[in-house]
Amino acid sequence: MSVPEFIPKIIIDSREFHSLVTRELALLGAKIEMKPLDVGDYVVSCDVVVERKEIGDFILSILDNRLFEQLANLRKAESPILLIEGTNSTHNLGPNAFFGALASVAVDFKIPILWMKNSNESARFLFQLAKREQFDLKKEVVVRCQKKISTIQDTQEFFIAGLPNINTVLARRLLKKFKTPKKIVVASNEKLQKVEGIGKKKAEQIREVLDKCY
Repeated sequence: MSVPEFIPKIIIDSREFHSLVTRELALLGAKIEMKPLDVGDYVVSCDVVVERKEIGDFILSILDNRLFEQLANLRKAESPILLIEGTNSTHNLGPNAFFGALASVAVDFKIPILWMKNSNESARFLFQLAKREQFDLKKEVVVRCQKKISTIQDTQEFFIAGLPNINTVLARRLLKKFKTPKKIVVASNEKLQKVEGIGKKKAEQIREVLDKCY
């Protein structure tokens, strides 16, 4: 009688709900739990937390100086991993700054860097990593490094960052532009696109989530 294949559980940050990686993990059969995470995007065990960045977002995070703040936060995990996805991106970042940032991640922050070509590779890696942690090493899947939301501003940022493809930086830009979450929720596509970093596609995704019946 064959032994059933072990199916790992992965805790995924709510803001990754619409990502292709989440969809690929579901197709692989992973047990998925969506919840807001303060540290990382994917929790595969009590120790290992993975931060996933598409190559374009990785470069943007260097340009707007949020990368190193995020890395400092990621180090709260016992075994953090930075996963960079993709190969092509048009940007104005010079090679010295790009490779200097990679060197800082590996040496200063001591965070391993893994490069995946696409969402399928990322999902397969996360699936196997979770199996290793949970089946081979018998580790639990729990979130150990959570930060409490302490102010109304934190709560507003967290709420807006839950919209499709909106990170904390974009959430702050939206709030600075519209002043209140309510004004963001009722804003038209055209008004949303007036915020730096919000293009036509993101604006349409935001409106779809807000307008579509449950």
